[in-house]
Amino acid sequence: MIKKKFLFVFIVLLLLSQACNFTKIIDKPAADPPAQVVPESATVEPKVNQPATQEQPTQPSIEPIAEPVGIRKGLSSLDTYKFTIEIESIGPSSQEISRMQYQLENSSPQDASFNYTTNYEQTLEDPEPITSQSNTYQVGNESCSGSPEDGYTYTITEPDVKELQDIMMDLYDLEILIENPQFVGEEEMNGILSIHFQFQLSGLGITSGAEVLANQGEYWLAADGNYIVRYTLLVETSPAPGELNHLKVFVNLEEANQPKNLTMPQFCIDAKNNPE
Repeated sequence: MIKKKFLFVFIVLLLLSQACNFTKIIDKPAADPPAQVVPESATVEPKVNQPATQEQPTQPSIEPIAEPVGIRKGLSSLDTYKFTIEIESIGPSSQEISRMQYQLENSSPQDASFNYTTNYEQTLEDPEPITSQSNTYQVGNESCSGSPEDGYTYTITEPDVKELQDIMMDLYDLEILIENPQFVGEEEMNGILSIHFQFQLSGLGITSGAEVLANQGEYWLAADGNYIVRYTLLVETSPAPGELNHLKVFVNLEEANQPKNLTMPQFCIDAKNNPE
C-alpha cells in the first residue's frame, strides 16, 4: 500500500520551505553524455564493411546535465513564475484516495507570493470524502491566510522577524526523486529551452512481491539554469488480484519571467480593515 503518511510529511515540508520542494530518496548518477554526431560537411575516409550510422537523438546545444539544482534554488533564479505540484495516491482499494495540489505564484520585484493548497482524502473507514483548502497571500511584510469557508486572517510581520524567516527558508532545499536518467533530447517546454530525460525506478516489487504495472518517470531541465521545468512520475503495482496501488506526481513550472502583478485580494483588505 502506498502510504498516506508520505503525503502528510510532504505537505509539512511544503509549508516550512514555502518553495514546493520534494524529498530526495535515491542518489542520481549523471547520465553519460550522448555520442557526438559527425557533421555531414566533415570529410571522413570511408572504411571497409563500416555499418550504417544509426539515427541519433537531437543533440543539445550544451552538454546535458541530468542532475537538477534544488527546487528552491532554481525558483530563486527567476523574477516571476507559477509553480504547481500535484500528488495522487490510490490503493490498494479504489476507496482509498488521497490527492494534494499546491500552486505558488511569485513576483520577486514585488516581494509578493500567493500559494494555494487543496486536499482530498477518502478511506475505507470514512468513505465520505474530506476536502480542505488553504490560501496564503503575501506582499512585503503583509500577509493574509485562510480559506473561503473559514475566512481570512491578516497579519503584518516586523522586518527583523521576516529577515529571520527568510534565512530559515533558505535552509530548506530538497530535490525530486530521480534514478538512472536517460537522455531523450533538447525540447522547448513551457516556453523554456529544456533537456528532456526519462527514468524508471529500480527495485519495485522485489521485496513486496507486487506485480509492477507502471513505472515511468520523465523530467525537463532548463538548458540555462538546470532547474526543473516539468516532472512526471507514474507508479502502479498490484499486490493481489483486484488490488491496485497507484501513485502519480506532476510538477510544472510556467510563466517564468513573464509580467506579473500580484496584489492583495479584496477579502484580505477587508480582513485588514476589520480585524477580529
